[in-house]
Amino acid sequence: MQKTNLSWEETKERAQKVVQDIFLIHSSMDAMPWKIFGVPRGGIPAALIVSQILMGRNISTIMVQDSNTSDMVIDDIVDTGQTRNRFPNSDFYALVDKTTKQDKDIGWVVFPWEKMAGEDGPEENIIRILEYIGEDPKREGLKDTPKRIIKSYQKLYGGYAQNIKDFETTFESECDEMILLKGIEFYSTCLAGSTFIDTPKGRIPINRIKDGEFVYCWDEDNCQMTIARCVAPRITGHDKRLWRVYTDKDTILCTSSHKFLTHNRGWVKAKNMTAGDSIIALNKGTIVHNGKIPRAYIVWTGRHKQIPEHRFIYEAINGPIGENHIHHINKKPNDNSPENLTALRNSKHNAFHRMTDGPTGFALFTDEQRQKMRKKQTQGIRKSQTEEVRKKRASSIKTYWDSLTPKQRADRNHRVLLVEKTEWFEDVWCMDVPGYENFVANGMVVHNCEHHMLPFFGKAHIAYIPDKKIIGISKLARILEMFARRLQIQERLCFQVTEALEELIAPKGTACILEAQHFCMTSRGVEKQKSVMVTSSLTGVLRTDPRARNEFMSMVKG
Repeated sequence: MQKTNLSWEETKERAQKVVQDIFLIHSSMDAMPWKIFGVPRGGIPAALIVSQILMGRNISTIMVQDSNTSDMVIDDIVDTGQTRNRFPNSDFYALVDKTTKQDKDIGWVVFPWEKMAGEDGPEENIIRILEYIGEDPKREGLKDTPKRIIKSYQKLYGGYAQNIKDFETTFESECDEMILLKGIEFYSTCLAGSTFIDTPKGRIPINRIKDGEFVYCWDEDNCQMTIARCVAPRITGHDKRLWRVYTDKDTILCTSSHKFLTHNRGWVKAKNMTAGDSIIALNKGTIVHNGKIPRAYIVWTGRHKQIPEHRFIYEAINGPIGENHIHHINKKPNDNSPENLTALRNSKHNAFHRMTDGPTGFALFTDEQRQKMRKKQTQGIRKSQTEEVRKKRASSIKTYWDSLTPKQRADRNHRVLLVEKTEWFEDVWCMDVPGYENFVANGMVVHNCEHHMLPFFGKAHIAYIPDKKIIGISKLARILEMFARRLQIQERLCFQVTEALEELIAPKGTACILEAQHFCMTSRGVEKQKSVMVTSSLTGVLRTDPRARNEFMSMVKG
């Protein structure tokens, strides 16, 4: 992607254009103080420049900290439009707008104040990476991300702080039989295997959920529930101590550092939650349809009061249905799995039910009456999709939400009653939801494991045949961990493990087999969810002697 460095002169020219756009909308700007809100972080200097230009034209301005009290909202750049969508009821302006024809090819923009902000600092670099990929590093869910990433990098790539001399402790031994450490997992902040994951098919235990299954998750940009495919449900730790979070609606078992999305404090680790914290929750209910069939509804999605679950699921995957109707292929109205839903024109849907269910409802009218009803219905749908109506609807929902007391808002979530450390130890599970990095477990929004540079994970089998020296068996796992916690490729990791053993104990032969899944395969590119890569490195007799090699292979498979 090309990089565009804006000078102060070019930036001021763009600010002048913003002022012209303001005057086009507000043709008669009087002397009243105009309240300007700059979107944190980059929008603040942009708003100051616009404010200075307006004051140079004898227009009084003040900077405010609340967008709801402002006359206009200013940002430095509009990229995907996500930030602008957060202010649907405000006059929004930006110095660079990539959604326009003029700026669509401008590339990665660097403003003058960014070049003054210490580009070499690690946090600043991460902020700019987030901007580069189209994210808004100022939004609530990402404010602390640069610090978290640096901390996780220190852990994730801690292998650079170690070297092979850390494992020089060896023992003299007459043993000359093969030593094998099998099934070492490389890669934990996770959930007990009995935890239920909320999906369109109902609740499924995390230890039974399938790779690629649709799950409910929280869209932090739009403050509402959505659904997405999960990736690589897996055990991420053995015999981990569990903590239990009690809420007024459910309980959940997890590791101490697993994060929950709270209404009042953002993302909070289980061990740091206190009584009264309000966890964002998926609320589902049923409403009797046509006087006989209970239909599932999403009761609260953030910006909507309620919506039929089958419509919610279909639109989350395929977008707005417009004038269509969502049809259950197997005729079971509460089977809302995505593969059971399809969109049909209302006329086709009604005709289908006339053929399969006999004449009921719409089918009892004459053709002339049905045509008039369809015309009226189509006009109503088209009217409801106009920008004016959408703004009124958004304003109505905001008014409704603002009218609720804090207690009423919290009641829609899960209120924490107690958090306690248990005496239980259990294998823990996690999975990934690319694009959202969270999912709904036992009705509550929880974070999936943090991954930042598309790592790989899996199992390793390491063996060697001693020649007078042996090494502590735990050291095999630690050597693997040291090399795994670096920027790696699987082929090199295999070789580094066997090479380290050769250097430390000079055995007769070494072997390392890695079986791993790669996020570069599962979450982007070809997106092959179940692919496993197997690599091996063999030295000495384990490479040259067929009997020794076959013994190793049979032990690994056994």
